[in-house]
Amino acid sequence: MSMPFHASLLLLSLVLVVGCLTTTSSASSPYTNARKNLIESNSTAIKASDNDVLLTFINEVYDKNIAVFMFFNLEDKRTLLVSGVLVQRYSDRQRQTGLIYFDVLCVIFYQYDPAVDGGHDAVHWSVREDGLYKSYDKEKWVLTKTWRNDNCG
Repeated sequence: MSMPFHASLLLLSLVLVVGCLTTTSSASSPYTNARKNLIESNSTAIKASDNDVLLTFINEVYDKNIAVFMFFNLEDKRTLLVSGVLVQRYSDRQRQTGLIYFDVLCVIFYQYDPAVDGGHDAVHWSVREDGLYKSYDKEKWVLTKTWRNDNCG
């Protein structure tokens, strides 16, 4: 049993409109543009050489509505650290400086420092209410920096 021509056009139009609405609604998410900068777990973080170190970052601040931003090696482009979403990046073993801030609080730190982290293949960072924690194995965490409220100046 074939469908009349007008009914086919109506069905096709409905499918196109629903498809456009779905695309538009997902693009209006406040995190859509920021997520483009993230390299999430199980993604294709590219290791340029066998000597590269893995840097991971996770936002574990209790208030999910607080936007936490990070700058990799003091780049101009900021990355939103979405609560509970792992961000990872490979880097050469040169000193890497980072800045993390939310609300009026901030911290500047070495994401990787060969003098301190030199024997490790990965450095993991956890952003929490009381400061920035570091781990080499994701089991033992050490508070390395506390928040400042002086614009990190």
